[in-house]
Amino acid sequence: MPPIVARSSTVPFAPSNSPNDGDILTWDSTSNTYIWQASSQATVNGTAAVNEVPSGAMDGTNTVFVLSNTPISGTVMLFWNGQLQKPGVGNDYTIVGDTITMSDPPPGRCPTDVLLAWYLQEGQEQPVWTPVIKIADYSSKVWDEIYCDTTAIASFTVDMPLNPVLGDTVRIVNMTNSFAYNHLFIGRNGQRIMGLEQNLTVDINRSFALKFSDSSYGWVIY
Repeated sequence: MPPIVARSSTVPFAPSNSPNDGDILTWDSTSNTYIWQASSQATVNGTAAVNEVPSGAMDGTNTVFVLSNTPISGTVMLFWNGQLQKPGVGNDYTIVGDTITMSDPPPGRCPTDVLLAWYLQEGQEQPVWTPVIKIADYSSKVWDEIYCDTTAIASFTVDMPLNPVLGDTVRIVNMTNSFAYNHLFIGRNGQRIMGLEQNLTVDINRSFALKFSDSSYGWVIY
């Protein structure tokens, strides 16, 4: 989402904490202000709606406006003619699902009057990768990012997770560029790899990921 500049003097826009890389700005109803929050806590899918005009008549009477998508709770920023509106009961507006209800109807007297919404769309949760360094046999977990060092011993095996479902993924990182001479073995753990009922020998220097498809093709390399 692009940088956000507030023009309203009535909303406590300045966040009460400092951001870290990847944090997103969300509304906190407890402190009644905006806060920076880790994306892993906010369950974001990385898709932002910016400068969306909610549907609804701008006629001085209507107070109900509808967004194109359901936003993640706490991520909506609503601007009336550039002024950031304050959410919550007794404030400028409330929101339930994709529906915004304004406390007072926007007048809409001027053709340039505009209501704009910025928010993160609700959707599939982004996976949180777990980086691990391994120098010996290891039973992997879904969303592991495994940095493999096969220089410590001759070779070792990474077993794929049990009971995978469609889309489950494991990343293999050739940390020491040593797979060509000290091979890495991928144990299929009951599932196929690339459609074959056999374990995988990695004997070239490359990093890759395995994503589970179904029982016919199993783990596929991409």
